[in-house]
Amino acid sequence: MTTASSAGEQVAPPLAVTWVDLLDVAPDDVVLLVPGTGDAEQHLRRRTPHVHVVRDADAPHLPPRADLVCVDGVRLPPAQRRALRDRLVPGGRWAQVADNRLSPLRALDALRGRPGGDDARLRATPVGRRARGLDLRSVQVFALLRSTSSPVTACDLRSDTGTALTVEASLTHVGGRRGRALHALLRLPGRVMVVLLAMLTPGWLTVAHALPAPEPDPRRIVGKVANRDSVQVKLLRGDPPREIEKVYLDPAQGAAEAAALAEVGRSGFTLAAAVLADEGTRVRYSWLAGHPLEVAALDDEQLVDWTARAAAVLDDLQQRTRRDDGSVLVHGDFWLGNLLVDGDRLCGVLDWTDAHRGSPQTDREFLLATLLAVRPDDPALHRRLRAAVVRSAEEPR
Repeated sequence: MTTASSAGEQVAPPLAVTWVDLLDVAPDDVVLLVPGTGDAEQHLRRRTPHVHVVRDADAPHLPPRADLVCVDGVRLPPAQRRALRDRLVPGGRWAQVADNRLSPLRALDALRGRPGGDDARLRATPVGRRARGLDLRSVQVFALLRSTSSPVTACDLRSDTGTALTVEASLTHVGGRRGRALHALLRLPGRVMVVLLAMLTPGWLTVAHALPAPEPDPRRIVGKVANRDSVQVKLLRGDPPREIEKVYLDPAQGAAEAAALAEVGRSGFTLAAAVLADEGTRVRYSWLAGHPLEVAALDDEQLVDWTARAAAVLDDLQQRTRRDDGSVLVHGDFWLGNLLVDGDRLCGVLDWTDAHRGSPQTDREFLLATLLAVRPDDPALHRRLRAAVVRSAEEPR
C-alpha cells in the first residue's frame, strides 16, 4: 500500500514504531542484523543503507567490520556470537532483544490478543553476564512494555530518572488496570520501581559496547513514549533528560508543530519548549521540568484554582500572538492535563501538535468542555469553572 505525497508521487506509508527507535543509527553505520520475524530490517534501512542480514550461508560475504550488531530475539550458538563480536569495531554496539517469559504483562497480552503477547520466537536472554565473555560492557537495558516486537513504551532501567519520567509520561495514554499499576509504581522509591518494572516488562533490549567502551553519550535515549494511534514518537534524551526528540509519522504535523513553537518562542511566551533542531520528521525540543497535572486527583477548590491559572496563561498566549485580523495562535488541545507543574508552580504547556491560527474562543471553549466532563453531574461547580474561564477573557488588556 502507498500514499500520495503533496507533490503527487507515491511514497511508502510510515512503519509502526519498534525497538529500533531506541538506537541512534547513523547514516554511515554498518549494521549486522540477525533477524527474528519482525520488521527491524526495514526500520534499520530507513536509517542506513549498510544493513547486512546474517545467515549461516552468508557469513563469508559479511563486511569485516561493523558498527552495530542487532540480535532480534533469537538464540545464537556460542561460536556464532563470538564470530559476530569479532567483527565489531572498538566501541561498536551489540543490541539484543530478549523475552521475559515470566512477565505477567506478557501473559495478559496473550490472553487479550495484543501484539507481542503470543510471540513465541523471543527465547533469548538479555546480554548480562555473558557480556564479559564477549568483551562487551552492558550500558543500557530497556524495558520494552506492551510488546517486544513493536514496543509502544520503553525506558532504560539503568536510569532511575528516565524510567520515572517515561512511566509518568505514558500515563496520558494508559488507563484501566495498567494505568493504576503505573500510578502505584511511581509512588515507590526509584530503585524499587525499576526492579519491579524489570520483572513485569514483557521484554528487554540490552545495548552493550565493545571494549574499550566510549564515554556515555550525554544525549543518549533513556525512554520512549507513544501509543499505537499516535502521530509521533517521543524520545527522552539525557540522564536526567535534557531534551525531547519527536519522530513524526506525518511530516506535515512535525512542520506545523515546529512552526507553531517557533512563533511562540518569538512572542516571548516562556511556558513552551524551544525548537533546538528541525530535521523534518525528527525535531528536537528543549526539556521542560515538572510533572503533568493529575486532574483526576484535584478536589473542587483545586480544580477551580488551576482553571483560573490556566485561563490566565491562555490569555497571555493570545495577547502575545494576536494579529491585526483578530486571529491568535490556537493550541488545539488546551486542557489541564497538558499543564506541567511543580507543586503549586506552573512550569509549562505540553502537546502543540494541533496548533494553528484561529479564533481566540477555540481554546477557551475546548478548555471549558474538558472541565465540565471532569465532574459531569455538578452544576454548581460548572458555574464556578465557567466563571473562571470567562473572567480571564473579560479582564481589561
